[in-house]
Amino acid sequence: MKLALDGVEPSRMIGKLLNFTRGISDEWEEAIEKVDKCLDWEDEEQALSFLGEGWVGEEAVALALYCFLTYPDSYEKCVLRAANTSGDSDSIACIAGAISGAYLGFKPVPRGWVERIENRDYLIDLGIRLAGARRNT
Repeated sequence: MKLALDGVEPSRMIGKLLNFTRGISDEWEEAIEKVDKCLDWEDEEQALSFLGEGWVGEEAVALALYCFLTYPDSYEKCVLRAANTSGDSDSIACIAGAISGAYLGFKPVPRGWVERIENRDYLIDLGIRLAGARRNT
């Protein structure tokens, strides 16, 4: 997420991510390295299957990263791809949307999605209060 917020070019994210997290977990490194191996595959379903189902953390992040890197310039396509995976699709879509939103900002989020979000008024109020609290610190 930090790499996306910092505007790191998507093609450089996997290398930077692995450099930063090297040695933390063999499972993590393996999952992220698999993303790099399948990014250029034509069959997205085959690539997603290769990455797993996302029921464990490193797989969910790898799948979300794949979806973002497949559609780095489209929040909607990224999230729809992630939401339409087999396995833990809601978690994968959540992570993919967070990465894409961090990279692209809020404007690319489809207006209809924003208008239909559950507890919309409460979440807007919470966001305003959190932003205000941050400004006051």
